[in-house]
Amino acid sequence: MGPTLNNLERLVRMPYGCGEQNAASTAPNIFVREYLDATGQLTFDLKEKTNKYMTTGYQRELNYKHNDGSYSAWGGEDDRGSLWLTAFVMKLYSLASYYVTIDPNQVETSTHWIARQQLPSGSFPVVGKLHSSYISGGLDGVTANTAFVLISLFEARKAFPVAVPSSVSSAITKAQDHLERKLLTASDPYTICIMSYALALTGSSMTTEAIKKLNSIAITDGKLKHWSNAEVSANSDDFFYYPYHARSAEIEMTGYALLAITNTGDISGALPVARWLSKQRNSLGGWSSTQDTCVALQALSAYASALRRGSGTLDILLTSDVENDFSHSVRVDNDNALVLQQAEVPVGGDLHMRVNGSGTALLQATVSYNVPAHSSSVPAYQLIVDVTEKNGGNTIEITLCSTYKKTGDSGMVVVSSILPSGFRVDNSAMDTYLNLDRDVKRYDVSDNQVDLYLNQLVYNSRKCVQVTANREYDVGNVQPVPAEVYSYYEPDLDKESVLYAPSSMVGLTVCELCLCNEYCAGCGNYNKTIGCPKYEFTGSGTPAIMSYSLGVITLTAFMSWLLS
Repeated sequence: MGPTLNNLERLVRMPYGCGEQNAASTAPNIFVREYLDATGQLTFDLKEKTNKYMTTGYQRELNYKHNDGSYSAWGGEDDRGSLWLTAFVMKLYSLASYYVTIDPNQVETSTHWIARQQLPSGSFPVVGKLHSSYISGGLDGVTANTAFVLISLFEARKAFPVAVPSSVSSAITKAQDHLERKLLTASDPYTICIMSYALALTGSSMTTEAIKKLNSIAITDGKLKHWSNAEVSANSDDFFYYPYHARSAEIEMTGYALLAITNTGDISGALPVARWLSKQRNSLGGWSSTQDTCVALQALSAYASALRRGSGTLDILLTSDVENDFSHSVRVDNDNALVLQQAEVPVGGDLHMRVNGSGTALLQATVSYNVPAHSSSVPAYQLIVDVTEKNGGNTIEITLCSTYKKTGDSGMVVVSSILPSGFRVDNSAMDTYLNLDRDVKRYDVSDNQVDLYLNQLVYNSRKCVQVTANREYDVGNVQPVPAEVYSYYEPDLDKESVLYAPSSMVGLTVCELCLCNEYCAGCGNYNKTIGCPKYEFTGSGTPAIMSYSLGVITLTAFMSWLLS
């Protein structure tokens, strides 16, 4: 859990904006807190940090609540609440209520709303906008949604101060009965994984049968075990071939499977599943997107809590074949077990590790690099960027047109653009645009990056959004900057990126922009210092040019250790 504990603020590496994202960014703090409490490792600083983040997340989430008790991604801007998001929020509220103050009336109002959505069959249909296509998609979508809601309602029981309302208890029983009837005919791997956890959590008599079915569709590779609903293939002859990259849906499925198996007490059977999930984790302790990070983190927290805490001391010496003079020593013991220790190591060749002492530690190696896109792959999106210059080039309007190329709906989409150097977004113009384009639910600005949120794109339909920016200062040698469109829940798999730049600014040197500047004296024919204070230019150098380049391939490897 070391990478997670050291990166709570940055764990979910997604644009921040709507109710879904706020809830998902709050969840890791709850699951980490459960783990720390269960293993007796909670420190005062971590207690204060997790309490702060949980309280802030709770207060912000209330902005997305409807009057009937439901929640949706954009709150009052949406026509109705989302059953999926309301169930997810109730699960978080109930778990957080152990640590921070949560108004029980908020939980009661929302759980009653959830119970009212249940059909006579005991199932829960998709109500409101659901952005995760891996719950709504496929013939088994209603069954998977029912399992998700059942898990949340069962967890929400903990938040009621006295007794669980009869309507909630009845909804739990009816949903459990529905899943038990559907178990034998379920065929979708995602549905089987989430059903197995729901039945194991609620103590169903069908749990053993569910786990047997779950294991029958598992993918086992040596000491690793995971679940998937798609075949992943790649050309191993390609220089840039990466052996395997898990999709967000696979991480979610495997997370639910780990929760199900751990809940039965089969710790040894859960080990290969925990290994696979740990292997997919990024350098910040998270995974691809928000929902898969929430599920995977809860699963690993539950598994780690079920294990005995390790003890002892390990002295580790790391050396490399690439650099003979490279060596790095680290000690892992009970005093620093929660501290993530990292070392930058040479890339290439073999790394050798010598370990002395006793105890258990986790070693994780992370290599980051850029690769060219595979020309044979069919992109999920098409993105075209057009730049219109106004006010003598001091204002630019960036039009980003996206087309979804896969069948069906995309789910939540983020259109993101880095602004050219020297420009700053015009917030007033963006606010006006947001009021005019109802398809754009929100925009966020971070430094020189703008993120716009769309509920969805429809197959083969084109949607254009606009960003307005004003020149803040002159910059020479302006280079193209990236713009991209991607699916919120599959950011690595479903993404398209392009480079763009204002045409009149490409190749424009500092000398062409010079007015009264000490460097202008060395600009020769471009010298525009007439009427300016006299500057003396000495030496044979050239004036400084502000620029940067893209596409540089960097290789950085980090090794980290954690005593479990």
